[in-house]
Amino acid sequence: MTAEKAVTRVRNGVRSRVWQKTRARNESLDVRFYALAALVNLDANLDQLAKSLKASSVDESKPNEPPKKDRFQGIIRPPRPAGFVNSRET
Repeated sequence: MTAEKAVTRVRNGVRSRVWQKTRARNESLDVRFYALAALVNLDANLDQLAKSLKASSVDESKPNEPPKKDRFQGIIRPPRPAGFVNSRET
């Protein structure tokens, strides 16, 4: 199952391979195959991942506390060196 197929065309006596779309849109199919290829290449163990997610899941019986908001305290910069004008002695 592919979203495109290879067609060999002859133009001016030169053969070239051109990919033609078999459907109007194929993004979803492409993304699915990219995800499958990534899964195979990463050699992911999905059973072990599911077990670790279940073990580390948060207990649903506890009420969730709202996250504390961090207050922006400003940027602390080191003092600038004196410039040319301020460094001259009079």
